[in-house]
Amino acid sequence: DITAKIADGPGVRAVIGEVVPVVELPDLGFLEPDRLTDVNIVAANVSARHYIEGARMSPPADVNHLAITLAHNDEVVMRGAATDAMGNQYEALRWLINRTLSTGYEIKKGQLFITGAMGAMTPGKPGKYVASYEGWGAIGFEVR
Repeated sequence: DITAKIADGPGVRAVIGEVVPVVELPDLGFLEPDRLTDVNIVAANVSARHYIEGARMSPPADVNHLAITLAHNDEVVMRGAATDAMGNQYEALRWLINRTLSTGYEIKKGQLFITGAMGAMTPGKPGKYVASYEGWGAIGFEVR
């Protein structure tokens, strides 16, 4: 359990039990997703309606070197990097932990924190998808 705010990166690394790649499936609720802005997303309370977890693993030496590709029907439609989320995965997690604690929520062992998008949001279209996490495996799913 985490009961106090974390001051720095080494403090964050000390509380990570496992890492897991995740594909978020947000509920945008917008007819024109190309016109989305950060302000619109927050104002509309957009959140992940569902998410798909990959294999859980022990934390690597540094997650900030991770690269990701998303393929739709075997064609790459997005490339991203771990540093797309606030420039640093550990800083993104530290911010999430501290923000969660500051709003009065408890953080219990085993809870999953999603640190942010790696690459651009990609609207789902019918077909088969594979999110490949360099050296971490892949998550396959289908949109119907």
